[in-house]
Amino acid sequence: MSGYKAKAYQKEFAWVDNMRSVSEKDIVRKLDDKLFQAITALRAGKQAEIHMAPPEIVNYTEGSELHYNGFGSHGKSFYSLSIEDYVSELERCEFEKGIAEIKQNHHIKAKGEGQETFAEKWRVYDCLVFETRLGSGSRRTDYVLFAGDWYRIDRKFKNNVEKFFDSIPKTEIIGKTAFLNEQELIADIEATRADLLKLDQKKINPGGVRYANLEPCDFFSEEKQFIHLKDGHSSGPISHLWSQGVVSAEAFVSDEDFRKKLRSKVRSLSPRFAHLLPKASERVTREDYRVVYGVMRKPYADGTLGLPFFSKVSLQAAVERIEQFGIRVEIELIEKPASDSADNGVSES
Repeated sequence: MSGYKAKAYQKEFAWVDNMRSVSEKDIVRKLDDKLFQAITALRAGKQAEIHMAPPEIVNYTEGSELHYNGFGSHGKSFYSLSIEDYVSELERCEFEKGIAEIKQNHHIKAKGEGQETFAEKWRVYDCLVFETRLGSGSRRTDYVLFAGDWYRIDRKFKNNVEKFFDSIPKTEIIGKTAFLNEQELIADIEATRADLLKLDQKKINPGGVRYANLEPCDFFSEEKQFIHLKDGHSSGPISHLWSQGVVSAEAFVSDEDFRKKLRSKVRSLSPRFAHLLPKASERVTREDYRVVYGVMRKPYADGTLGLPFFSKVSLQAAVERIEQFGIRVEIELIEKPASDSADNGVSES
């Protein structure tokens, strides 16, 4: 399977030409001012489309303890990155300075999985995800703040990405959840949903690939859905989820050895699901199967669910690739709790 071996899905996509890093200091200042206005609006109880995500792959899982530091907020523990929690801390601590102070001194310390100390540290600014624009009419330009950098976005490209995302069929298989991260959600689904077979952590090597250990999906459904789940506020970028769906779908339609191993694995776990999969030598009726991306997301300030713009961009590339295999793609945005905090007194931070 040449596509799998080459890891083609990891290559840069052509869309990078439609987003340019902003280096002009005067424009960055204007954009930072817009960001601060949005933070100020949230503090006043108004709506603003800002959210938070770890700026890189780090050893942190939603539900692990974290602190917002750098402005006198010692000791209050939270268990998920949340713009609402950060803003509430600004209010509680009566923060009165500006965006320069936030960029330089506000940071987050977190305990990674299995850690006893607050070993992870990120700038708050690097965790903010925010879209805005400068100018109006034909002179309007759209920008995105992501991982501490501002990017200028081609307007036509942005509109096309949003239109494509809106066109992806939305489904509801899991529904709203009270769980904070995908591990908790997966455990609950396994215990309560007989219609979904857990394949999370079930590794299969595609033909001719010895150490790939490809995970077919997190759950396989009675409706022939390959369901891939991810906590959209976790440490790894959501684009990893899109790539998993692409690689799994390609293996399923083009690799006879993979299908044989998959059917055998499914039969060993639950024989009644095995008949839903073709035998290794049988033709795959591709239109019978679907790839479903389930992304856990906290609601925005207006109560809606969405994805960061960058995630929509990489999702489009994945969907187009899977549809080339003749398999349909759907997406479910799974609403998770907006925040979870606890007052524990002064502690290490």
